[in-house]
Amino acid sequence: MQLSTTFRHMDASQAVREYAADKLEKIRKYFNKDPISAHAVFSVERGFHHVADLNITLPSGIVINAKETTEDMYSSIDLAAARIERQPDQRPAREHLFGLGRAIHRQPVDAARPGERSYPRGVRMPGRRARVSSCRSPCRGTM
Repeated sequence: MQLSTTFRHMDASQAVREYAADKLEKIRKYFNKDPISAHAVFSVERGFHHVADLNITLPSGIVINAKETTEDMYSSIDLAAARIERQPDQRPAREHLFGLGRAIHRQPVDAARPGERSYPRGVRMPGRRARVSSCRSPCRGTM
């Protein structure tokens, strides 16, 4: 797994980078396939809020994110890693809802010409909401 780190409003520290890499290596055993990449953002807000933001990209395309804020950077990393450990339990339900990790295209992919639909006019594409033609609020028409 490839780990990239970003330090914001603080000096880059090799110790913090190695600590986060060790934590992410321990998390790796919870996934069926190895994650593609991980990105860690470490920042300090207002001088004493240490923020650890961890993003892991899986081969199925799902991104797992955890963000924690404490007064110590190492405890922020610990809490963010613990939050990521709990998220794979929810992953099968999420993959079921979002098409087994495949991207859902909102626009037709194989249209012959730009602007031409490749699906029948009455079929709704995933992710689009139906328009409501009339307002159903009780205040309508009272004036």
